[in-house]
Amino acid sequence: MTISSFPLSYCTNLHPGRSVEQVDHGLTEFTSAVQRCLGEPIAAGLWLARSVVDELLRTPDGLARFRDRLRDRDLVCYTLNAFPYGDFHRDRVKQDVYRPDWSSPQRLQYTTDCARVLAELLPDGCDGSLSTLPLAFAP
Repeated sequence: MTISSFPLSYCTNLHPGRSVEQVDHGLTEFTSAVQRCLGEPIAAGLWLARSVVDELLRTPDGLARFRDRLRDRDLVCYTLNAFPYGDFHRDRVKQDVYRPDWSSPQRLQYTTDCARVLAELLPDGCDGSLSTLPLAFAP
């Protein structure tokens, strides 16, 4: 069921993604597999760690190749989870996921870079969404 013209998104933060290679593996092994089981299109709700965003933006044609691999899998991306900055699959995540917070220039740069990545991945004429953390967290 959907309340928009976009397909349901499968969020990739369920799977390790410290590198573009790991994200690609998760898209192949899990996201595409779910799509095959459903027998209808789904979207990739991407979580891209800082290291992955850096790799995509610094590698010549890295982002274009990644976008092409999404399309080759018949996946679209219209939402990106920019909440977890680093490794979301470490032992201690609950409090560390809020770092860096918005008082840090790294948070602004990461979020801006995520928006740049999403802008390249969006289907033509499509708006996207970016989720991020709240202004503050206190344990």
